[in-house]
Amino acid sequence: MWYIAVVILGKAFLYQKITWNDEVIKKLIAIEEAFWSQHIIAGCMTAPDGSKACDELLGQYFCRAKKKSSIPLVGFDEKLERREELLQMKERLEQEQKQIEQEIKLVMQDNELAFTEKYRVA
Repeated sequence: MWYIAVVILGKAFLYQKITWNDEVIKKLIAIEEAFWSQHIIAGCMTAPDGSKACDELLGQYFCRAKKKSSIPLVGFDEKLERREELLQMKERLEQEQKQIEQEIKLVMQDNELAFTEKYRVA
C-alpha cells in the first residue's frame, strides 16, 4: 500500500492512498515509452494544446521568420473561420462583462463594497 501527500501553497495538506495495480502500471509504462520514442527521441513536438507553455515553446523554436518566405495553409480554412468566430465571440463577451461591471459601478456609486446573498463586490 502506498500513499501520496501534497502541500498546496503552504495552506492545504492532502493525502491519498494508492492501491498498486499491475495493469494500470503496464499501461502507464506503455504511454511513457510511446511518448519518449515519438517525441523526445524523435525531436517531434506534441500537438499544440492552447496552453501558455506551448506558446512560449513555439516562440523559442520559431523566434525568427525567414524574410520574404511563405507557405500555403492547406486544410486550415475551417480552423481559421472558427478562430474568427471565437474572436468575435470574445469581443461580445468582453463587452457584456464590461457592461455588467459598469452597471454595478453605477449602483455602487462611491461605496467601497456591495453584496448580494451570493457575491461580494469591492
